[in-house]
Amino acid sequence: MTTVKRKKISASLEKLARGIRDSDEFVGHIASIADRYKREYVLETGPRGKDVRRTLKLFRKHASGLTEWFAQAAKPSSLEFEALAKIGGVMHSAPNQTLASTVTLTSWLDQAEKAAAVAETRLGSKTARNAPQIAVEALRATFERHGLKWSTQLSKANSSDAIKLLCAIAKGAGETLSPEDARETMLAARPAKI
Repeated sequence: MTTVKRKKISASLEKLARGIRDSDEFVGHIASIADRYKREYVLETGPRGKDVRRTLKLFRKHASGLTEWFAQAAKPSSLEFEALAKIGGVMHSAPNQTLASTVTLTSWLDQAEKAAAVAETRLGSKTARNAPQIAVEALRATFERHGLKWSTQLSKANSSDAIKLLCAIAKGAGETLSPEDARETMLAARPAKI
């Protein structure tokens, strides 16, 4: 049986995790959450975030242009229609099959352009931070998996285990997250009740 190499975490985070649940599997899950938090935090705050935003903007520009091009290709009198027919001929497909497949492609491009706009907004916004939200969702799933009580209780004297973990994970990534901010993030990330 092969063993999975566990991600490295700080001694203080491991001690905190083991204090909640003394299990290698639980500590491994916390290590994965901490690693993902760190990657998201670097992406949000580092120079790569600007490059990703620029790339998303470029994608949106090209997706928009292709969507317009395919809309023109639907008109039989257009040059785009003729070009698409030539492409279809080289690909050995019927002209109507090539045009029909562009409908699916156009729908995907439109959906992807909208998703890219949302992703670009999230990366550009200083208030909409992905790292804490992703960590909260992962922590909640980890607590459920291990049968631990999920709590967002916070008092002057004590914080819940989930809040302590989220603050420690943020600290490991180089971010200062107060227990109040951690609780606020947890409450905002609550799943919708059905």
